Amino acid sequence: MTKGCDECGVGGGYALYCLACAEKFIGNKEWVSLTNEQIVDLVIKNAGFPTKLAKEIEAKLKEKNAL
Repeated sequence: MTKGCDECGVGGGYALYCLACAEKFIGNKEWVSLTNEQIVDLVIKNAGFPTKLAKEIEAKLKEKNAL
């Protein structure tokens, strides 16, 4: 048995949201990447700390993409 979208109840599968609801919440925005300068800056600040570097990159991307 399939389950509908958790938000609107339409659609099949077990996805949290259907495409229509995802676009409503996320929008149809183009992804914004980090510049080379931003990447180098993050790598220098977090040299020797790979987990911290990954978290910093993730946080910066979320900030730039308003997630």
